[in-house]
Amino acid sequence: MHPETNLGRTDFNYAVIQEARSNCHHLALGAAAAAAGGDIRLETLFKSLSISVRNEVSARMSAVARTCGTEWPSTIFNCNDALGFCTNSIPAYYSAQVNPMTYCPPFFNRIKPVSREYLGFDQGTSILHETTHVPGVYSPPTQDLAYTYTYSAKLSTGEALRNADSYTVFAQCKFISQVCLI
Repeated sequence: MHPETNLGRTDFNYAVIQEARSNCHHLALGAAAAAAGGDIRLETLFKSLSISVRNEVSARMSAVARTCGTEWPSTIFNCNDALGFCTNSIPAYYSAQVNPMTYCPPFFNRIKPVSREYLGFDQGTSILHETTHVPGVYSPPTQDLAYTYTYSAKLSTGEALRNADSYTVFAQCKFISQVCLI
């Protein structure tokens, strides 16, 4: 039994979260390496292949990979919706008010553990997205300026570097080589 049962976790939820965190870890590692190597998709999503953009994206994704790959990370995870933000369309959220990353019911019963679809949303990408918001993981934390590939690809370099979904989409694009290029 894991130590956070008072946070609404069950053994089932815990196992799902651990698998999703492992997927997040692998996505973020791949994205960090791709960014450091100057992957062309940086141009699409961050509008630049400059060393500073490559380093920024790689550093943030490396920090996300470390967090997702840690058994008991510094971020607190819970399944009780203390702020009432959970809806049918929100699988998880991070709030500095209560500090934990909160997993909502759709995380467990509506989204897939792994999606092999074109930029499909899944549990691992959900955790990756929310982890970019956590100040203790990488500072400054990201914001939600745009969601999805379509809108994230329209942001300026500065906006994209502050946008959570820009990192999520970049990580997904790393594994979908035939897409994500404008």
